[in-house]
Amino acid sequence: MRIGLLLATLGRSTEVERLLLTLDAQTYRDFELIVIDQNRDDRLVPILQNYKERLSIVHLRRSMPGLSRNRNEGVKALSSDAEILAFPDDDCWYPSNLLADLASYFTSHKEVDGISGICMTKFGTPRGRWASKPGFIDKSKIFGRCISFTMFLRKTLVDKIGPFDETLGLAPDVPWPR
Repeated sequence: MRIGLLLATLGRSTEVERLLLTLDAQTYRDFELIVIDQNRDDRLVPILQNYKERLSIVHLRRSMPGLSRNRNEGVKALSSDAEILAFPDDDCWYPSNLLADLASYFTSHKEVDGISGICMTKFGTPRGRWASKPGFIDKSKIFGRCISFTMFLRKTLVDKIGPFDETLGLAPDVPWPR
């Protein structure tokens, strides 16, 4: 089960390298990282170069900033065998067993199209307001159970729903930046 990680980034390099370190430490290796680089400079080139032999990385350069816009560009660049999608922020990092746990869960729960995790601080405490126990996500519960960088979705669901709304998310030209 191939996992596609879509990383839209702007203005960060140290954080991106930390994410790459955690991806390199994953026990599950059937994943690809699509880096949608919105920087005007080459700050990520040497960082990505350091991992090109160990990780499957596609480096896209985009001059028009926007989180949703560039995640949509990343979806287009996925390999055809990507089955699960994730949208890490450039300042995220993953525990070494996260992708293995995801692959196992989605393999044994064919009826589930998506799950969301909890954002944790480096000290292991939840960051933000999260539901106190697991449960289903619907329109009334989405803001206490989900944020884009904690979502893991089947590609078939993403294809069915369609692209991210490009009038939402971080970007200089959107009416609803958050």
